[in-house]
Amino acid sequence: TYCNTIGVGGEAAALVEARAGWQNLMSAVQATEMHPIGPVAENEGFLRHRIHSYASGPLSPCGIDQTAASVDDPGFEITNRSLNQRGVGAIEYLLYEETLEHRCSAGNPVTEGWNDLGETDRKIDRCLAAQLIAEDVAGAATLARDRWSEYLSEFGSESNIGASTQLMTDAFFVLDKLVKDQKLGLPLGITAACRFTTCPGSIESQYSGRSLVNVTDNIVAFKTLFSGGDGLGFDDFIAAEGFPEVSERILRNVDNAISIANSLAGSLVEESARITSSAEETACSNAFASPDSANSDYGACRLTGAVKRVTDDLKIDFVTITGTNIPEGAQSDND
Repeated sequence: TYCNTIGVGGEAAALVEARAGWQNLMSAVQATEMHPIGPVAENEGFLRHRIHSYASGPLSPCGIDQTAASVDDPGFEITNRSLNQRGVGAIEYLLYEETLEHRCSAGNPVTEGWNDLGETDRKIDRCLAAQLIAEDVAGAATLARDRWSEYLSEFGSESNIGASTQLMTDAFFVLDKLVKDQKLGLPLGITAACRFTTCPGSIESQYSGRSLVNVTDNIVAFKTLFSGGDGLGFDDFIAAEGFPEVSERILRNVDNAISIANSLAGSLVEESARITSSAEETACSNAFASPDSANSDYGACRLTGAVKRVTDDLKIDFVTITGTNIPEGAQSDND
């Protein structure tokens, strides 16, 4: 609908609607990101990263611009593009990036002449590129659903109960490595992986300013997985093993993280940009170490510390009580 209105009439309203549709899609994707189990984890997560590539690395704006510049070519196939040029992150870039000029280096043969095109032509080609990518995402999502339906009997069989439980608890550590470290700690300069004061280039959904909403969706999805929603969950198992205080503490810390996330008014881009001196680094570190300090100006740093309280319990009491193992890569914490 948006593509058909560009340069004709009703364009602004259609863009608002298209962005709202993308936001709803992103919320659904953020929930599924918290349980990369089964078919989406095969082949180094190819199907998962085809839907959303952020966990595998940053987007390639130049590559996405090349897609927009090539969309009218008869032989163009979106499936030939790298994963960091596809998925919901690429759609976001095409719908939200205000600058219509390409991000490629001068002399790139694919985007040569792109900046000389009229504004309407560039908007239309960007929208058509977003359509192609959305169709590819839809195909990947359908494939994930169909393969999961086939995999479900194997996952839930009594003979695989130990392996499936380990896969499920492995998924819980997405909250640690993806949410706490990659989505929050890296942009804020908290994790050692950031070699600078901050690393804003690593921010997820930076074009829409939706980064912290994504994190909120992640934490809410984690709570549902841990508690089993309205049914039995790991909280019930831990309580039945004689440690109800551990379940209560984990859920209390999860709720606290959700509360902090919901209270944040600014964006992760803005907070990361404010940390430019040693004094501001210290203020962020203090907020991270004491997330209950509601008067801190560094809410995202507080949120990172609040999530760490949950993941600390996962690494110690949770795996001990459930008899599961910490997945590779999550054993140590360099915060």
